[in-house]
Amino acid sequence: MHRALRVAAFVPSFPELSETFILRQIVGLLERGHDVRIFAHEAAPEGPVHADVDRHQLMQRTRVLGGEAAVARGAGGRAPAGAFLRCLRPRIARGAGGWGALVRTLGELRGEAPFDVVQCHYGVTGLRYGVAARLWRAPLVVSFYGYDASRYPRERGEGVYAPLFAAAQRVTSLSPHMDDRLRALGCAPERLRRVPLAVDATAGDEAPRATPRSVGEIRLLTVARLVEKKGIDVALRALAGMHEELTGLRYDVIGDGPLRGELEALAASLGIADRVRFLGPATSDDVRRAMREADLFVLPSMTAKNGDEEGTPTVLIEAAYANVRFGDRGQGFWDQKPVFMPSDAGGTRARRMIEAMLRKEAEANEATSAGSVLPIAWNMLELTKITPEATKFHATR
Repeated sequence: MHRALRVAAFVPSFPELSETFILRQIVGLLERGHDVRIFAHEAAPEGPVHADVDRHQLMQRTRVLGGEAAVARGAGGRAPAGAFLRCLRPRIARGAGGWGALVRTLGELRGEAPFDVVQCHYGVTGLRYGVAARLWRAPLVVSFYGYDASRYPRERGEGVYAPLFAAAQRVTSLSPHMDDRLRALGCAPERLRRVPLAVDATAGDEAPRATPRSVGEIRLLTVARLVEKKGIDVALRALAGMHEELTGLRYDVIGDGPLRGELEALAASLGIADRVRFLGPATSDDVRRAMREADLFVLPSMTAKNGDEEGTPTVLIEAAYANVRFGDRGQGFWDQKPVFMPSDAGGTRARRMIEAMLRKEAEANEATSAGSVLPIAWNMLELTKITPEATKFHATR
């Protein structure tokens, strides 16, 4: 029987609706008998939260560092002065954001009892709070997810993670492509471990769609943060080129972000505002219901102008379990290799892909009585069938 561990999980904010991949890791540790305490750099914006947050009383385990919103402040011990002093090193201060930030972080954490493991979610979080592992003499695990391995080192320099890679016992990655990127940034190969993101393996067990719809209606769905790398503008332009041919086409976008107003304006300017709904943020249960109602899941990911790339779009794995077909342009760390696409500003390639997917959906509906069959992922270079057996790999790693 394994020994129960005290795990300190450092996150940028909590509870963040879009970061189900972090929530599932925390819940998984708790369900295996470990004691997890969550340290958030800041509180997440107010809004809906996933059921697991309340079910596992996670806010009682959460502390927002340096703010009045802190919950359940330190209990059960205090790091000795010697532990504090051994953390005051120039290279640690550089990684933590300067001497002032380092001293504030150490002051906030001194009242906490020691932990057996420190896990920092995102490399940037590791730079700021990885010093906690030194304070508590605990192993440090740093998990990378996307922008932290792409945009951030591009902006700050290729050597930005040098102190973090020197301190971390393990660095986790999502894919072979991300492995290569982290090694290029200076991570020692022997410290690197691949941990694909997990989804709920029962997500496809619910009943099929039941909501009435008009004859000829085709429902497209995107679930994403409304940021450049998600490529929602490409999907909108693709739909604008199809709306006269497919009069029953409807497009729902679940999620929020800084580009929402710009995307709503784009839909209006393209003359498709009556076919597109921006539904805002939603819980996992609401997303699963929307997936069951969709004919095609669309995620035209791209590399943003600032270099930001996808990690693993968890919603694609969730869509696979929901037996929804999905189209993707395949730009990001989730594929085994980077895929670089010619410019598609007008949405022409995305339009052709969506049309092809809809034709396959129609053929599948004619061939079977079950409607959607195995989901298909497009990366514009090859067609890959993703079966439940393959996606279970992600859920059990």
